[in-house]
Amino acid sequence: MNVRTAEMATKVSGPAQPIDLSLTNIKFTATPYIHPQQVKESVNNQYKTLRNKEVLSKEEVEEFQRLIEFLSIESGEYEEGLFKWRKVKSRYRKQQIPKQPEKQIENLEDYLIDKEIAEFNNIGALGRKWVVNRLNEEKIYKTPDHEIETELQHHIQVLKEHLSLLIQQQTKEGWVNQLSELGITFKSDGIAARVAERFLEENQTNWITLSQLKNWIDKIIADIKEKGIVDSTFEGETFEQFYKQG
Repeated sequence: MNVRTAEMATKVSGPAQPIDLSLTNIKFTATPYIHPQQVKESVNNQYKTLRNKEVLSKEEVEEFQRLIEFLSIESGEYEEGLFKWRKVKSRYRKQQIPKQPEKQIENLEDYLIDKEIAEFNNIGALGRKWVVNRLNEEKIYKTPDHEIETELQHHIQVLKEHLSLLIQQQTKEGWVNQLSELGITFKSDGIAARVAERFLEENQTNWITLSQLKNWIDKIIADIKEKGIVDSTFEGETFEQFYKQG
């Protein structure tokens, strides 16, 4: 290399530049893509698992919450996921309450009616039965008096959210699945599908209480049987059997 070439190389390369130390702490992260349908199925499966567990752990509740965050915020599945997470969290919270000495309440529904709680009295006969059944399942009569109304209000809100989610359903399968959360099922898939079709055609703001919903279903079932649209094996005693529990 001659002198001129060496001089040009020095000018081009220049003196060594100091490293910007402020860049050394930069970290690159990436969020893996998960198909929305896979997330929805994972949420539903995990919810069923947690719902069937007798004892929940804090880690399980937190893990379920993180799973919900993978759902699109703009989707109806996200709101439904949050609703399910609140139910799981509520169960976990109640499990942390220290056991109290048992007290005798012969009939919880009569006990609550006597308290003249407007929110309870206004949800209709079947709504009251639905709420009381859940309170009995949790042995609410074993809690201190001042906590009973708090738990009552919680389950009334859960019932209202179930009805709200039911109205929001846009598919027959979604409607039938949500209906099962209210303890209402069909033996025949055919009759369930026909009732669901009629539901999607209706003005879905007509139902305020569970009793109104039951009356509407009874009317549709009778109409279907009369017209012979499908061979109905609908379990006519479903409601009565369910609401006689507790």
